[in-house]
Amino acid sequence: MRRRQHMWKAFSFLSCCVQCNEFKLYAPDAMSVPKGLCVAIPCYFKYPESHRNFSGPLYGYWYEKGRNPNRDPALATNDGNKPLVPDARVRFYLSDKLEEGNCSLFVTDVQQSDQKDYFFRMQKGHGYNYFPSTSVRVTETPKPEIQILGKLQAGQPVSLTCTVASCPWKSPQISWEFTRRISGTLSSLSDGTKLSNVVPNFVPLAADNGQFLTCKVTYGSGSASLVISEKRIHLNVSCE
Repeated sequence: MRRRQHMWKAFSFLSCCVQCNEFKLYAPDAMSVPKGLCVAIPCYFKYPESHRNFSGPLYGYWYEKGRNPNRDPALATNDGNKPLVPDARVRFYLSDKLEEGNCSLFVTDVQQSDQKDYFFRMQKGHGYNYFPSTSVRVTETPKPEIQILGKLQAGQPVSLTCTVASCPWKSPQISWEFTRRISGTLSSLSDGTKLSNVVPNFVPLAADNGQFLTCKVTYGSGSASLVISEKRIHLNVSCE
């Protein structure tokens, strides 16, 4: 299955180049991503022409720092004979453009337990090379942003928008909580980094003055990976 090669990114990119006997790797030293979202660890490598002549396919492997590649399962690889960490099978993916030197690692539904150091290993025939690790820091899930277009006046329609950080691989679930039912339509930025729930004709009532309006976003699925964030605002409705 072909994986999408662009994902929501939120990290400080510190490019580094490691060179040893013509082996080169370009990857961030460290990066951060909010819990519940997705991350792409950009990675590009080159290896000596002498290795290109080795028989056998080109393999790439991602491991947690401290793991032994000779006996431990990988987080992500294109080697169908290599065992994978059970949980990683559905959340960690290696770029499908390895032959082009793209060794990027994609992680979905980022969890607090993903805050670790990771390293990449390439193998061609009987030749292989290890590269320094990248440190991943997991941050708090961002809160939704609520915007009201128009003055809150009883009986006069206004537009409500709740915007949240998104992930191209897994859209978050957005819902409104109020004293009465509110529903809107979803819209997304072209790069998939933001998703909005828009209510174009919300009509405030005099009784809504002083009430709270909440936008809630849910990332992931299942009790183990479920992440919920919300924003609540106080309504000030005019009766003029």
